[in-house]
Amino acid sequence: MSWLTIITISLAIAFFGVLLWLLRPRRRDPKAGQSPIDLKMESFLPRHYRFFPQVRQALSASDEEYLDRVAPSDVAQTAHRERRAVARKFLAGLHEDFSSLERLARMVAALSPVISSEQEKERLILGLNSACSMPGCGCAYQPDVRRWNSSSN
Repeated sequence: MSWLTIITISLAIAFFGVLLWLLRPRRRDPKAGQSPIDLKMESFLPRHYRFFPQVRQALSASDEEYLDRVAPSDVAQTAHRERRAVARKFLAGLHEDFSSLERLARMVAALSPVISSEQEKERLILGLNSACSMPGCGCAYQPDVRRWNSSSN
């Protein structure tokens, strides 16, 4: 046999060996993160919105008046500061909820047969509003959604 035949057969055997190695069943590593197949629907559903009544009550004017009336001034100031910090964390949680719903919407849109340009534009505007209205973002962009909607009619 010639050297060319031996090299070709060796490469074919190596190719099939690599192919079999790639097709072998894999063991799950318990330390590894979730694979895209294992994603649960609960990871996309909003969780933080459920606490809105409690945050609203804590930030209400009547609650602040009661706290000012009953508690010493230093305690009341500390409570107000802590409540504002909780409200900021709540807003960050709402942003997280919106982001997960937006990710779910992108996945559904990728699987949908037809998406209109109007729906895609609306999703883009909502995403920009969410990203720019996040506390601490420093972004002052607030698009006028009415202008976008009236220009398309």
